[in-house]
Amino acid sequence: MSTSVLAMITATIGVAGTLSAAIFTQIIQRKAERERRRAEDQRQWNQERLRAATDIVTVATEIELLCEGITYDRHASEPDHVNEIGKRLPRLRSLVAEFGLIADRSLAKMAHGLMEWGYQAAIDVQEGNGYKGGETLKEAREHFQAMFWESLENGTVSLEPWHP
Repeated sequence: MSTSVLAMITATIGVAGTLSAAIFTQIIQRKAERERRRAEDQRQWNQERLRAATDIVTVATEIELLCEGITYDRHASEPDHVNEIGKRLPRLRSLVAEFGLIADRSLAKMAHGLMEWGYQAAIDVQEGNGYKGGETLKEAREHFQAMFWESLENGTVSLEPWHP
């Protein structure tokens, strides 16, 4: 072999190595960029879910406190509390519907179950059992909160919806 052929082969190997390194670098950068975008999207969705879940928990807690108010406040007027609960239930329903659009199905079902317990609490108050309604709603809310935090930490919900 002549030195010029050997030089040509060496140069070709050098150019191929440089090009392959550039191609691999591009592939790795694209993958890293996709991962970065996916993580950013996940952060945004988690922020939206957190906002919606916080609103749901806030309204459920307000209903819960109204149930407790009837139980513990001798001067509380039951129709006033029932009326106040009635004002919050449509808001809770709207929040749960919104949450259903941005959360996974398991969490959406749990939020829906929490809303149903809110309606049951209103019925319990009308039947004169505000304590039971408030306590049941509190337990359902606490379960929803625990499952929500689990979903943020693990990306999934592992437990079944709560039942009293």
